[in-house]
Amino acid sequence: MKDEAYYQSLLARSFDEELDDGDRADLEQALRTSFELRQQAGQYRKLREAFRSMPAPESSAFTDAVMQKVKQTVADRVPVRWLYWAAAASIAVILLAGGSVYWSAGSFSPDALVGVSELAPEDAVTLLQAY
Repeated sequence: MKDEAYYQSLLARSFDEELDDGDRADLEQALRTSFELRQQAGQYRKLREAFRSMPAPESSAFTDAVMQKVKQTVADRVPVRWLYWAAAASIAVILLAGGSVYWSAGSFSPDALVGVSELAPEDAVTLLQAY
């Protein structure tokens, strides 16, 4: 048993391409039995006629202007090369910061990374009372 979505897809395909014999027979049978499908087919026909009745552009100036704008937008984008330079600079800053910590503290211990040397609980209380 085929569902309504199957017949709707057959209906849409029938306006764009030639259906094979089996699909055409299925669609014709569904159109005979389904009022909603007949209504939808009528709406598709009206829509197609509305598009056909629209005037074609007299010149290609509009399409040329749109394509020119698209090309300009693509050209105005930031080049990818800039991203590579930004990534290299970020890595250099991280390496310099790490080297500075290692040079001044002699290790990458948590105390050296935080910038304190052996903080005792009494020091924490003193710091909290100061504020």
